[in-house]
Amino acid sequence: MKLSELTVPQVYSTVGFIVMMAILAAFAWILLTKLRRMDLSNLVCEPPPAGVTGPGKASLSRFQFLLFTFLIAGLFVVLSLESCTLIEIPNGVVGLMGVSGLSYMVAKAVPSGGAGGAGGTTTMGGTTTGGTTTGGTTTGGTTS
Repeated sequence: MKLSELTVPQVYSTVGFIVMMAILAAFAWILLTKLRRMDLSNLVCEPPPAGVTGPGKASLSRFQFLLFTFLIAGLFVVLSLESCTLIEIPNGVVGLMGVSGLSYMVAKAVPSGGAGGAGGTTTMGGTTTGGTTTGGTTTGGTTS
């Protein structure tokens, strides 16, 4: 088919497609250059406590949230491509994603100090950081 045989709507749709592909390619390039500079080594780890160096502990809630989000997004894309239309996400799946996000938020809100009270860390000698406890005396915190 020659260019002179194209109708006006065909030309507009072809130009629109080329412009959209250029915008999509530019967005993908920007995203990939930003991702290359990001440090994703602690993606599923909690940050270490203040004053502690090294990686934090692995977080099951972060891993669950990340895995479930990518699983649902991947299934949505695959099913949409197979049917050539956007599929409707069932309310149950949206509810499960909400539960997954809620479990992540609760895990972030709950102090990780265990029996140390207000998020402090207890050691064998009875010392608690976050409210100082030494030998049974509490200063500015809670005794466990």
